[in-house]
Formats: sequence, C-alpha cells, structure tokens
Amino acid sequence: MSFHRRFFSVAVVCLVAGMLTGCLPPTAEGPTFAEMRPDASAPAEGMGRIYIYRALQGRGLIADVRLNGAVIGQGMTNGFFFVDRPPATYTISASDEDRYDLRLPLAAGDIRYVQLVPQFGILQWKLQPQLVTESKGQNDIGVRRYTGPQQP
Repeated sequence: MSFHRRFFSVAVVCLVAGMLTGCLPPTAEGPTFAEMRPDASAPAEGMGRIYIYRALQGRGLIADVRLNGAVIGQGMTNGFFFVDRPPATYTISASDEDRYDLRLPLAAGDIRYVQLVPQFGILQWKLQPQLVTESKGQNDIGVRRYTGPQQP
C-alpha cells in the first residue's frame, strides 16, 4: 500500500471517529458522589432514600426515570441522583414497557440503591431499574456524577 493511500485511510478513520464522538449524547458532569457526600445528610426522620444511578454501558441511551409515574430525573450515563420519600411501595420505571418496572418497598430510614441497566426491549434498548445490595450500590456510585436538580 502506498504512503498516500495509507495516509488517506488513516485520515478517513480519524474523521469518522471524531464525528461519531461529537454526536454522542453528553454524560453527567456534576460533582462526584464522593465530592458531594450526600451520605453525610441522612434522610429526614420518617423518610427513606432511593439512590438511582446508571450502568456505564449504553452511552447513547438516556431516559426519564419515573417514580409512581412522575418524572424524578434522567438516567444519564455515569450519573446518579436521589430522592427522599415517605414509607410506601414505589414503582420505578425508565421505559414504557411494564415488564421493566421495579416495585420497591421503602421503610423509614431505608437507603436503597437502584441501578439502571440497558436491556433490549421489543424494538429498542431500554433502561431497566434493578435493586442492588447496599455494598454494590456504594461501590458503584462512588465515581458517578450528580445529575439531580440541585445539591442538597
């Protein structure tokens, strides 16, 4: 292969890679979980806390996250947010397919971790909420960036 043909091939690959990178949706840019230290402020008395965070795979996939049908945040790559709620059983969803809903009982003082994992739905990729253990949630969330409305 001649020098010019090789140079042209490399230039095309670099151009296409640059264009593809620029077209991808943004990832979370807020402070990290470690910088925020939201665990320093426990939920108010009589409330429970739900941390919701994204798995790192599936960068192009962003979806509204709903708690009992109301939008509470976005499932953004490398991001997390949390909500404090009174004791009840909640339904968390990030898709319009019921089979991906998570029913989550929450008691006063509970701290729950929910990971949004990309799954292939009927016609497209969806984010499936999955309850994880406290140790896994704390380990995973440490490097994520806050995407909630404001720092507590």
